[in-house]
Amino acid sequence: MKAAEIIENVSSWNIDSKIKLLESYLKQMVILSRSIWSNDEYDDPRMVSCFKWSNELAHVIWNLKFELEQGTDDNCMQRVLSNMKFYIEQEPELAGHFGATLKSAYERVKNRS
Repeated sequence: MKAAEIIENVSSWNIDSKIKLLESYLKQMVILSRSIWSNDEYDDPRMVSCFKWSNELAHVIWNLKFELEQGTDDNCMQRVLSNMKFYIEQEPELAGHFGATLKSAYERVKNRS
């Protein structure tokens, strides 16, 4: 399942379920960071770039989670996808990482929502 399909499915979920997905995504981003850190193919500049842009996405997700906790859902899941795409443009190496992270978070939460 592609990121856009996941986002489309999740967009119809209630706010509490979206919060659970974003929390799961943030937890999975820890694994993403470990994956970046342990990749021997990345030189230091590439590794720093991956950390920088994945950290930026984490900030966006924290902010969207906060908005949802306040009861506001201003198209938050599409905003996640837009930001993922933007940060992938900045660091293309993150495409696979972001997709796998989202899919893993989705798989962990979908049956509970």
